[in-house]
Amino acid sequence: RREDGSFRDTVVFSVLADDWPAVSERLLARLR
Repeated sequence: RREDGSFRDTVVFSVLADDWPAVSERLLARLR
């Protein structure tokens, strides 16, 4: 909880360079 009473969620993901093309395509498909 932050000082102003609001909440903050942070998520960090790591993707290997070899996996990036497939991951990128799936993410873009979700945005379409």
